Amino acid sequence: MIDVLRRFSRSRLALASLAMILFNNWLLGLAFNWELIKKGGSISELSSPDQPAHWLFQSLDIAAGIMILVLAYSLKDRLDLKRRSGRWLVGSSVLLGAANIADAFMPLPCSGTLDRACDSPVHLGLHGFSIPTHAISSTIIGVCFLALPILSLIYYRLQRRITLAAFPTLLATLIFFIFLFAESAKGSYSGSTSAGYSQEVQMLMFGAWLIFWAKSLTNLAR
Repeated sequence: MIDVLRRFSRSRLALASLAMILFNNWLLGLAFNWELIKKGGSISELSSPDQPAHWLFQSLDIAAGIMILVLAYSLKDRLDLKRRSGRWLVGSSVLLGAANIADAFMPLPCSGTLDRACDSPVHLGLHGFSIPTHAISSTIIGVCFLALPILSLIYYRLQRRITLAAFPTLLATLIFFIFLFAESAKGSYSGSTSAGYSQEVQMLMFGAWLIFWAKSLTNLAR
């Protein structure tokens, strides 16, 4: 059994694919919470205690975090950890996995998209400032979404195939952050349509990038 786990941990493509399938568990919202998906709610709202099957999304988030941690462990055999960018790639992967697990254990208390009586999860307006615990772990995840593709560009010195894969992922993440900050600055973000939909696209793009990168690790020179 231990040998099987070791072989699986060395299969970075399998690990990345499974991690990103679990990571994009919001797609199950099409079946379990169509109302929230239709209205452009944030992915985090699927795990709110007042939402149907919230336990399912929380469990899958924990599983995704664990898979990312295992993937991070497998990277040490492929990346040159004597280089700072190599260490940061592994460290950022560990941070992403840990933050995703923490995110699941600190869900939003309610869905601001479906329940207008629910306090806005993030308020950065001139008349008030509030950031719930959940937003802290989510922010760390967002930073990792940016850091990992950028670090891959640095590590592989802007190799063409890595650059072409990383660029759309970074663009999708930046677009999401723009929508998120714009809505939060108005004090109205509790799952805005623009931020919600862009977040879903960004999650899919990051998942595709991670799978591509894991596959490329076998052929790319250190």
